[in-house]
Formats: sequence, structure tokens, C-alpha cells
Amino acid sequence: FQAPVPFPATLAAEGALVEEVGGSPDARFEDFGGRRWTGLVRRYRVLPAQPGEIGLALPGPLQVQPGGGGPLRLAPPPPLRLTVRVPAGAEDIQPFVAARRLALSQRWSSDAASPQVGDLLRREVLLVTDSSSPLLPAPDLGAPPGVRVHVPAAQVQEARAHAAATPTLTRRTEAVYTLERPGRVVLPPIELVWWDLARRQR
Repeated sequence: FQAPVPFPATLAAEGALVEEVGGSPDARFEDFGGRRWTGLVRRYRVLPAQPGEIGLALPGPLQVQPGGGGPLRLAPPPPLRLTVRVPAGAEDIQPFVAARRLALSQRWSSDAASPQVGDLLRREVLLVTDSSSPLLPAPDLGAPPGVRVHVPAAQVQEARAHAAATPTLTRRTEAVYTLERPGRVVLPPIELVWWDLARRQR
């Protein structure tokens, strides 16, 4: 090829998110009839957003500049059609979130050793996961009686061990509680039900 093949960054997909796997395309060489042919393989990561039928297709022809010839427009192959099912045992998980890694932790802090009316409590919830599901819910930080709650926008970071790795998402959510009257304050626990892809269990 006289120029890089402009593979699309994503595929046309219904019911799924698609991203290209980082890194250069893999080159392959095969011999047919005494002639060597060169091929490129570009990989994509597909995340179904919901069960059902999904279709994957190149959004249009690929522009290729072969050696010793004019540009070619390669017609895309027929769409790839898949049937996606929810794993057995996970049918009642709503919204459905699947991951190989998911860790949820929280931390409390207060400016006062013994909180009084008017004081502030801070509750920080940290979620670390390799799930990139758009259905990943935000934690319910609770709003009990006698407490005013302020929840700033969550801080989200993505990191990859290398270009081809699945990203690790770190989402930090904080709530600031203002104590408005004396008495006992009970905040609900945070629960997140998810499907463990490694152990095949909820």
C-alpha cells in the first residue's frame, strides 16, 4: 500500500457500542498462485448495550492506495448479525451491567469530631471497573430527613495499560450532607448488582 488504509474508528452498529482496538493494524501475508498477497486486520471491541439482534457493518467503502496503481474503493462486506442473550442467572439484573472487574468503596469525613447541627459530612464513593456500559448506574447517596444533600458532578477518569487494552474506568462521586436538626441520621447503604464475566455469577 502506498498510503495507510483509513479504517473507521467505529463500525455502524444498532444496539451496541463499538471502538477500534488501539495499535496499528496487523499485517498478514499469504501466497496464492505464486503471488504474495498482503492483508491488514483491524480489530474492534463490541459492547452490546441490550439483548436482542445487533448488526455490525463498515459505514462505507474503504479507500485503498495499492502499489503501482490508482486508488481503489473496496465495497464493505455484508453486515455481521448477532443474537445477544442475557446470561442464565442474570435475567433480573436491571440495569444489566457486566464486567471482569468492579470494586465499590466509600469513605467518610467530617470537620467536626462530634457532628452538630450546621456541620458538614462528606461521603465519597469510588467505583473502579472495566465495564464501559452506558447503563452503569450512579450510586444512590440518599437524602434522609433533617439533612440537606449536595452532590457535585462525578469525576471520571479512564486509563489503559496499553493501547489495545480494555479501559479501566474510575468514577468518584461525592455527597456533602448539611445537618439541619439534631437526632440520628441513617444513610442508605450503596448496592450495585452486576454480572461477573470471569466467574460467571452475579
